Amino acid sequence: MATLALASVSDVEAVSKEVPASSTASVIRLIEMVSARVAKYTGQHFDQVVADSVTITPHDGILRLPQRPVTALTSVTVGSSLLSSTLYTWTSSGIIRRTSPTILAPDSQFGALTGAWPVDGEWPWPPIATTVVYTHGYANQDYPADIAMVVAEKVAKKWLSGVREAEGTTSESIDGYAAAYQLSHVTAGNAWDPEHKDILNGYRRSKLASLRLG
Repeated sequence: MATLALASVSDVEAVSKEVPASSTASVIRLIEMVSARVAKYTGQHFDQVVADSVTITPHDGILRLPQRPVTALTSVTVGSSLLSSTLYTWTSSGIIRRTSPTILAPDSQFGALTGAWPVDGEWPWPPIATTVVYTHGYANQDYPADIAMVVAEKVAKKWLSGVREAEGTTSESIDGYAAAYQLSHVTAGNAWDPEHKDILNGYRRSKLASLRLG
């Protein structure tokens, strides 16, 4: 699998300053490392995966897909029964909803599953291993701008703090803006800034116990 890069050098320049040729390789590597941290924190692949197959066992009646955004849904199979696409709907956020009280034929291995009375107009999914084939992620590395911003800002902090520490810089002036730094505090830590965490949490995979991957 290709190395994930959720931002570009130009994105880093947009939130900091021009990256000299001598630093380009370092900044690119930083982008890859920070992108890997974003993927791990959110639980998302981001790159497009076509016809991915996942087996899920709903535990609270809700069928949630682990990767987003969902761009196509090929099939839903409950146990060994392939469902008609007229029996469910899906959203880009990865929620599959039943549109009928009966999803399996009376002669299926599970018998007639009519489900409970609909909750908020929806019928719950049975706690049966369900295989879903779907396409998810962003095609052609067309990643969300807010994710690119998070990566670019984190990379800029790490890159600039590393340069300052290596050069012993305690102050600098850019376009009339002057700033001073205390070397013991210039390093950019690995913790997410609160505003970055708020953005990343919007993409984070649900930790609810409504699914089990098999």
